[in-house]
Amino acid sequence: DLVALGPAALPGIFDRLGSSEEGLSVRLLAIIGRIGDRSAVPELKRVFERPDLLVRLSALESIGALGGTAELAFYESALQDRWAKVRRKAARLVLDARSTKGIPVFLDSLEDPDPLVRGHAIQVLREATGQDFAFDPAAGEPARRQAVQQWREWWSANEATFTLR
Repeated sequence: DLVALGPAALPGIFDRLGSSEEGLSVRLLAIIGRIGDRSAVPELKRVFERPDLLVRLSALESIGALGGTAELAFYESALQDRWAKVRRKAARLVLDARSTKGIPVFLDSLEDPDPLVRGHAIQVLREATGQDFAFDPAAGEPARRQAVQQWREWWSANEATFTLR
């Protein structure tokens, strides 16, 4: 078991990551996170540069597990990722680090075509802000648009002074 080997297993795992297909890479990244050695974070950041969605997402999750709030600047840079799933994970890590810079990602997610994504976004926003604006992720587009407008207006008026709950 690689986890039982601890940090001694990391060089071999990172060697394999360089040439692994996406599925194996995701499994190896999860193992790195479970090993729990913060010294893996710089190499995980290099792995994060791979173009594969699941690899980027898994690397970010492992960085989050190992780096905690110390990696806030990295999480904030990932808010601009081309993949929406990566942006949402980065936004969650940013919020967990007590920064409000993740809020706009969840505001954008209220307009996602997938009702599950919208549902998750409103749950996070409600928990983080204490606001509601009667957003229903399953409502018709006109009702959702009105609630999103209220959210955006509220955020625009409060962003500069808002602190997370």
